[in-house]
Amino acid sequence: RKTKSGKSEGLKNFLDFFKNETNQKVIGFTLILFSLYFFISFTSSFFQWKEDFSIVKNNSWISILTDSEIVVKNALGKFGSLFSYLFVYVLFGISAYFIPLFLLFSGIQLLGYRLLSIKKHIRQSIWGLIWIPVFIYHFFNSQILAGGIGITSTEFLESLLGNIGTTLLLITTFLIFITIKFNISLEKIFFLIKNLIPNKGEIKLQDIKEVEVDNISDLHETGTIEN
Repeated sequence: RKTKSGKSEGLKNFLDFFKNETNQKVIGFTLILFSLYFFISFTSSFFQWKEDFSIVKNNSWISILTDSEIVVKNALGKFGSLFSYLFVYVLFGISAYFIPLFLLFSGIQLLGYRLLSIKKHIRQSIWGLIWIPVFIYHFFNSQILAGGIGITSTEFLESLLGNIGTTLLLITTFLIFITIKFNISLEKIFFLIKNLIPNKGEIKLQDIKEVEVDNISDLHETGTIEN
């Protein structure tokens, strides 16, 4: 009984810590700081990735952090280079930017400003972290932008479905996403396609007006020449 009561009390204290308004603001500012740190380090890595990633790949994290002779070019130093290598090169590629965005919105919400639904943002971020790397590597074959997840996932899908099957899968999943995201029905899609393909026998009112204006201008020109 004492053990159960101790655990429940510890859980209550843990939850009370996060419910405290002052603690929420401290955590919020911390998350915003980390979001800016990741954003700057990720951006810097796309300019210095060849030099830094080769260093991180061939050395352990401990040796990189402790060896003063190892120099990286990331704008935020060794930690910036290590985190960029992990999230950009090894994992998500350019879609790693979803991580600082999530931290930013979460921090702002803890400060009392609700910009969007965090639950929806989490679902969309997870979808983007998986779909975007596969899309980039399948269509553009960019290793640095796709990341390790994009490379391995694309190669796995292409081995199962082939090149055309993977393309169809990406297009289908994208259509499903925008349909759910923007609440687009099949009727709206068919209506949009119908408007994009004009009927051959249909003459638009604007075209008739343009023809009338051209005829009037021609009559004026001939009249001035005869006079």
